[in-house]
Amino acid sequence: MKKEISRTGLIKRLAVIIYDALLLAGVLFFSLVLIFGIPLYIFKSSVNQETLDAYPSLKLFLSGLLIVVALVIACIFYSWFWVKGGQTLGMKAWHLYLVNDEGKYITWKFAAIRFFVAIASWACLGLGFAWILVNRKNLAWHDIASKTQIIRYKMVQTKKD
Repeated sequence: MKKEISRTGLIKRLAVIIYDALLLAGVLFFSLVLIFGIPLYIFKSSVNQETLDAYPSLKLFLSGLLIVVALVIACIFYSWFWVKGGQTLGMKAWHLYLVNDEGKYITWKFAAIRFFVAIASWACLGLGFAWILVNRKNLAWHDIASKTQIIRYKMVQTKKD
């Protein structure tokens, strides 16, 4: 038996993204309830709709804070999987691994770069992901920026086996 390495295309990556997004939604819900829901419940008499309407800058601040916290949690979620084992749960289901150019797991620095460039790729209407279709190595913008690639290991029968 021999390992054969292949790169991953857009369709399989989108399947992984959907799989991971479902798990991330649960993590975000639980985390944001703990971070925002419980304090708001405790201080519900001081922070209500009338207060938010009276102070639009407070409403804007809380909305921005919610987005920043959600992005930080999502970054930690993905980065932890990438750094610790090279796979998110969605990647594990498809036998995919995230590795650097040397075939090793990535560092926290490159995981953060990858995450935030991927967000920019989505902000550009997915153009960064569609780049996989024109790149000879099936690399998206975030792969290029973080010097990473998603690969699949296949066990192949050799004539000696």
